Amino acid sequence: EESDESKNNSLNDTLPLRPVRNLTNNTRRYRSSFKAEQIEILEQTFSHTPYPDVTTRERLSQRLNIEENRIQIWFSNRRARTRKPSVSNSSNAPASNYINDEENTI
Repeated sequence: EESDESKNNSLNDTLPLRPVRNLTNNTRRYRSSFKAEQIEILEQTFSHTPYPDVTTRERLSQRLNIEENRIQIWFSNRRARTRKPSVSNSSNAPASNYINDEENTI
């Protein structure tokens, strides 16, 4: 009969060893670029559903040949763009809103 130690050793021999740290997770991803056709479909979907469920994202993933997590990030970024005021509006602010320190000195 096998001892407990030999059973453990045989189990350890058959199980694959996992690295302590996965080096692939520490590498930086390159910026994803989308084709105009893909963006058009993503924008159409966003206009109907700004918060698509996982099933919708998976369908888009298959249709557009983009990873589902990239689609999820695209929707997250797109929602952020709708909440964020555009830069062009803030640069057109009237000059009277700015305080001139020389005029306000005593």
